[in-house]
Amino acid sequence: MQRAASTNRLKFFSLLGGSLAVLALAIAWIVQALEKLPAEAWNLYPERLYIIAALLLVPINYALEILKWHRLMGWGDWRIRTREVLFGVSWSLVGPLRMGAAVGRIAAAPSAVRNQAVRAFASSSIAQGIATVLAAATALFFIDLEATAASAAPVIAWAAALGLIGLYLGWKPRFWGRIAHIRHLKHWGESRQISFDLRLFVLGLSALRYLVFLSQFILLLEAFHHAGIARLQGFERIVDNMISASLTWGIASVIPSPILADLGVREAIALEVFTMSDVGDPVSVVMAGLALWAMNLMLPALVGASWQALYRRQK
Repeated sequence: MQRAASTNRLKFFSLLGGSLAVLALAIAWIVQALEKLPAEAWNLYPERLYIIAALLLVPINYALEILKWHRLMGWGDWRIRTREVLFGVSWSLVGPLRMGAAVGRIAAAPSAVRNQAVRAFASSSIAQGIATVLAAATALFFIDLEATAASAAPVIAWAAALGLIGLYLGWKPRFWGRIAHIRHLKHWGESRQISFDLRLFVLGLSALRYLVFLSQFILLLEAFHHAGIARLQGFERIVDNMISASLTWGIASVIPSPILADLGVREAIALEVFTMSDVGDPVSVVMAGLALWAMNLMLPALVGASWQALYRRQK
């Protein structure tokens, strides 16, 4: 027992140490990119209407996630399902490798339905990940890839995305039987216990939710006066920002996530991705990313933690 406990502690601290190292590297990358900028680059006058519009999309973002959770959990009380989702957001800030949200939701669920909560979270998170990968694969088609090897990237990405959709919806190729038992693929097995129709419904909601927070990020880039490519104006600039944002989230989805729900990591990736579009205002990219993190994660996390604490006090 003591040896097992010692091994678990070692795994936990190794995971925590690795997460902190990734976060430190991301912060260092952002600092080196911004420290050489002239003082006037920090003279930001954000447009309030764009920020308000992005804030108004936060309830829609979470309404879609709560609807997914509500259906996957077999309906039930909307207030309970909402509290479980928001408490999961609270845990996502402290759980590395995106495990916090799962721990929070399952812990907040009544013990009688926790097995269902595991299956529900698996299905929901995989569907959201597929939407992210599919958007990144689509964005790659609009990138000018000169190298012959690199030009195959969009086709490879789309093949991977379609393969993930097939596996999620029930496709069982021969190789699946050999790898399905791997610990890191356990979520896929759990998600397959959800009915096909419901998985398809959840996948559609995940795509809609992706479009919502993509819209939020575009609004925040406009709020902080992100210029993008100088020759692009209006709708063309927005499309270019959407492509860069989709690539950013696609890359972030495959990088081991530190604590604080990708804070710093996503912004560091965004600086590199948006640089491909000859960005001249990295400050606006970082500020838009931080504002999106505060809106979509920090505020709901505070609500979720407070609500769960009040619920436990009343029990």
